[in-house]
Amino acid sequence: MKIYLSLLVFSISLVAQAKDSDSLKFWVSFKDKSNTPYSINQPEKYLSKKAIERRERFNIEITEQDFPVNPQYIEKIEKLGIKILNRSRWLNGVSILEVDDKKLKKLQGLSFVNTITKVGVYSKKDNSQMDYLMALFMGLGNKTDTTKIDESYYGDGLNQIKMLNGVAMHQKGYTGKGVTIAVLDGGFMNVHKIETFKHLYSNGQILGSWDFVQLDSNVYDDNNHGMNVLSCMAARTPKQMVGTAPDASYWLLRTEDANTEYLIEEYNWASGAEFADSAGADIINSSLGYTTFDDETMNHTYKDLNGKNSVCSQAATIAAQKGIIICNAAGNEGDDDWRYVGVPADADGIISVGGVNPDRSHADFSSYGPTADGRIKPTIAAQGVKAIVASVSDGFYGSQGTSFASPILCGMVACLRQANPNKTVKEIISALEFSASQYHKPDTILGSGIPDIVLANQFLGGDKYFDYKRNQIASPPLPIFANTISFVVFSPKYDNTVVTITDGTGNIVLRESILPNVKSPLGFHKVRLEQAKTLATGVYTCTVKIGNETEVYKLTKE
Repeated sequence: MKIYLSLLVFSISLVAQAKDSDSLKFWVSFKDKSNTPYSINQPEKYLSKKAIERRERFNIEITEQDFPVNPQYIEKIEKLGIKILNRSRWLNGVSILEVDDKKLKKLQGLSFVNTITKVGVYSKKDNSQMDYLMALFMGLGNKTDTTKIDESYYGDGLNQIKMLNGVAMHQKGYTGKGVTIAVLDGGFMNVHKIETFKHLYSNGQILGSWDFVQLDSNVYDDNNHGMNVLSCMAARTPKQMVGTAPDASYWLLRTEDANTEYLIEEYNWASGAEFADSAGADIINSSLGYTTFDDETMNHTYKDLNGKNSVCSQAATIAAQKGIIICNAAGNEGDDDWRYVGVPADADGIISVGGVNPDRSHADFSSYGPTADGRIKPTIAAQGVKAIVASVSDGFYGSQGTSFASPILCGMVACLRQANPNKTVKEIISALEFSASQYHKPDTILGSGIPDIVLANQFLGGDKYFDYKRNQIASPPLPIFANTISFVVFSPKYDNTVVTITDGTGNIVLRESILPNVKSPLGFHKVRLEQAKTLATGVYTCTVKIGNETEVYKLTKE
């Protein structure tokens, strides 16, 4: 597979630039996957049962791209005495640890090696157990029960879930059960000791872990950021904090080295996403993003934000094509010189999550779009200020960042996936956008805005309490309005909607006949009356007629 990143091709000078105490990390790309022992007809040799089922469910073809890197290439590199760190089947290469220029010259001379690129430094322990990792993901599941709840159940975390209409979604019985989320982050300090995560272990909801930085299964002693992120989805401490997907299952994957910032972390991210795919994950949450590095020669520029140039954006797009829903933090550079989203938030086909204040307004730090090729980013938004997260000392506190907006949203996406197991990634994202607060006027600040998960579920046909046979108002207009009047109608036969606004004396002040949007999911249509901004303050009667069905609302213009 061609790598579209602008590569620093191997030369002796790369080694000469290193300090004697440094161990250098390189990315080695291969020319092909010739003579591979893997076969399209035997995917169980390299994909889990759940990963194969996902491809079958969404008619995703298994191709050579799914094959692991050729084991003969691995063997030949290791015979040179070179330490292999991580492998990437999608990018067709490996990351290595080496500083000996003689070994690197021999490596460059191997017929299957394409390029060698310096991507970082390494100075910590190395306990590789890749065979253990590959065996671990085969055939795992979970066993959880849905808990009936009320609003007080969520404690201080109520606002961040209620903003997405998540309480109502939970009340319908959707709490992420049976859905697998892979969390790519910088460490999960004390997750195995913290009380709010106890149910994950007792119910078998932690499917496994891997550290792509240190190359071992211990992700609990490095950094607390991943733990904070996980709590937004998985915490369960009634009356204090409950996450958006407490019954989902989780893979804890450390791809980020919080102590440094080098390009190697993008390759780690790609390896983590590939593993998530192989393990059968339904969703990836990544509260990570890359713009500039400790080595300035590796820096991205705004022109790179096209979803194709960066390594992890390439991987994110591929993961989405494999049927995985990806939620990625938009970034916290909105109020600094960079300003824009990072990578892989620029990737196409994924959900890039912006941040809002508790009152639903844009958080100043939340990164802006568009991408360099003109696509709107972020995709949608969730609470990123005063977000309640777990602490390493087994408590809870308010924090901020799109790092938390992403998992808060991601947990609700897991609930949506639970309710709609056969909907594609594109259908899920479209429903989320269609349900969001500014769907009619998406922008480069919050994308389509703040989604309503219950509405998104209705749009996908997954709401067993919704009557899909009759015309009705799916989401009524707000009783108080300032400028526009907006609501959602449902008509399975796509009947016209006629809206009539009368004042206190019964005079018609606004009347509009609206043709249904045949591209809307299942017959749902968003109505937005921009002319309402011309009305004087006062009380009005809004009559909505959909085919032969009529509903009446009292509205107040402020």
